[in-house]
Amino acid sequence: MTERVLLLKTTDAQGHAFNGFHWPSTIGAAVIAPDWNPDSVIDCGQGLHGLLWGEGNGSLLNWSAGALWWVLSADPTDVVPSHGGGKVRCRQVRVEYVGDRLGATAMILAARPQSFCAGATV
Repeated sequence: MTERVLLLKTTDAQGHAFNGFHWPSTIGAAVIAPDWNPDSVIDCGQGLHGLLWGEGNGSLLNWSAGALWWVLSADPTDVVPSHGGGKVRCRQVRVEYVGDRLGATAMILAARPQSFCAGATV
């Protein structure tokens, strides 16, 4: 079995991301992109987006007080760069954590201490 990679993402307090996509907040839930296209060169859509190991463009995250912070796991062969940089996208993920910024970033750093995880306090 391939070891999974972790992605960091944020949503509003209700679990809605860009374009109104609603994320299930159940730990272990499998989420599949309804519009997956691995060959796409667009910046948004056509996959599930996040920061691989929490690294990338932190300005793409929701920094509001009520934001939910998510840790998602994915098969690394399912992860492709998103055009425009600073994030990746994939076809399918599993929800590993939903909560606050410190909990999400601590989970990523526990799995990969050398990560330059956006939002982490070290």
